[in-house]
Amino acid sequence: MELTLHEAVTLALKNNSDVRINTLELDIKKSEIKRKLAEYIPVLNLDTSTTNFEDDPDTSELKTKNQNYQARIIQKIPLGGELSLFVNYGRSDYSAYQTDVTNFRLGPDFSVESFSDTLAVASKDNYYTELNLFYRQHLLKDGILGPAFIPIKETGFNHDIQKERLNQSRIILIRLVETSFYQTTLRQREIKIYQEILEINKQLLKDIESKQKLGMIPEIDVMSARIKVNEAITQVISSKISFEHSVQKLKTLLNIEDRIKVIDQFSSSHNFLGDLDKLLSLAMAMNKEVAQLKTSLKKEELLVAVAKNQYLPQVDLYVNINKKDQGTSFGNANDLEETEYKAGIVFTYPFYPTDPKEKYFQAKKTLDKIKIQLREAELRISNQVNMFYNQIQLVEKKISAQSRQIKILKDRMDLALKAFKERLIDLKIVYDIQDDRISGEQKYLYYLFEYQSLNSSLQELTGQKLSFYNL
Repeated sequence: MELTLHEAVTLALKNNSDVRINTLELDIKKSEIKRKLAEYIPVLNLDTSTTNFEDDPDTSELKTKNQNYQARIIQKIPLGGELSLFVNYGRSDYSAYQTDVTNFRLGPDFSVESFSDTLAVASKDNYYTELNLFYRQHLLKDGILGPAFIPIKETGFNHDIQKERLNQSRIILIRLVETSFYQTTLRQREIKIYQEILEINKQLLKDIESKQKLGMIPEIDVMSARIKVNEAITQVISSKISFEHSVQKLKTLLNIEDRIKVIDQFSSSHNFLGDLDKLLSLAMAMNKEVAQLKTSLKKEELLVAVAKNQYLPQVDLYVNINKKDQGTSFGNANDLEETEYKAGIVFTYPFYPTDPKEKYFQAKKTLDKIKIQLREAELRISNQVNMFYNQIQLVEKKISAQSRQIKILKDRMDLALKAFKERLIDLKIVYDIQDDRISGEQKYLYYLFEYQSLNSSLQELTGQKLSFYNL
């Protein structure tokens, strides 16, 4: 699998477990917001019941049927109140019945006479309705929008904090992938350099052995040339091992098992860093750690206000309107009409108050702690931006100087090889120039890696992609 830096970063963001877990946590926070908002969807309750009652047929034929229907709708108010509407409708049906009864009366001569009579009751329907409207409101305290609205704001802050945490984890992952990619790329380039040195030493050994056969070169120079070839082979093997270690580290970040090859596309051109003050402002405005702490600060300020409100007296306003109607028929249900109005204020004074008081003081301590962390983070980021800015400028100069030095060393190496073939210089001089070139190439690779690592660290602080070198 051949990978560019952009492809490696994309693959890491897709496969990395920490980023995926933080993404799932963000989805959970979104669900919590929806769940809190769902509490303000009106709740409707419906209830109905029917009762049938029949007297003993031997005594009477009375039958009664009771029907009752109830409906209640409750709506929470974001400012901290609750509105409920209760409707109750009932109906009682009495069937007609007839029964024989024995009555007694006083007859002549004060005698008691009994006589039979028939008692008849006509059918009857009774109706009743009830309409109850109740509203309760928590009065505002300490400048916040009522207790009912607080959970929504708190879940919103939790969502924002998790979002910044996800962004921070993505930025850290990008920095690690970039640093590992740069290291792998430089190791890959290091292998090419050592292979080139190995080929030069092999060719030089071949020329020395030819001249030694002609008696032009002493045996000790042949042995020195063979040692240099073996050293070059060792350097190639060592650089390949280092390359494999870098590849394995990169594969771990990408969370893949395929064999990979990085595409080396380093360019010597780079973009200017810009003004230091603007870079500092960008870091303070875009840094995800600072953004997360600022959101946490707002959340803790809200929780302090909530804790203070629980510590203060509570005042609630309520209004209740209850209207009842009943009658012998539905059309005349308002014959007996009754309406009840209630309104008042409930004042609750806390005589406790150990637990709410401690909760309030703990919330203030947490708020002060977040403020200190925010100040420390801003100071640390400011110092780090200054440090990286100065270091990057210094490394830029080193890279520029080392590039010129490498060009000179390559030219010297070519001239030294030609001069040795013409027997103008000693073999030791050739090896000294070769060692200087290897040292120069190593410094150049080290400066490149240091430069890219500093850029990645500065990118993490500013919270966004800064392309100083084009890859």
